[in-house]
Amino acid sequence: MLTFLFWNLKKMPLQENIRRLVLAHEIDVLMFAEFSIEPVLLLSLLNKGHKDTPEFCHAPGACRKIEIFSRFSKKFISPVYENDRLTI
Repeated sequence: MLTFLFWNLKKMPLQENIRRLVLAHEIDVLMFAEFSIEPVLLLSLLNKGHKDTPEFCHAPGACRKIEIFSRFSKKFISPVYENDRLTI
């Protein structure tokens, strides 16, 4: 089953909490509002020691308020509409 997590982080550095949630619930797509963590840092934590599952990638976009990470290739995450405050 495909699993999603959306979380407004309120600019808090909760990368360890995110990692535990991903492991516990086998999350496939992560979407964050008010994200203040370096994407490279979160990716290294999420992909550390995971040889049985696909690695996460970051799908940056024009929206500065929402960040998306996925176990799927970036080519499958293309916005229909974006501005600096929202993404569809």
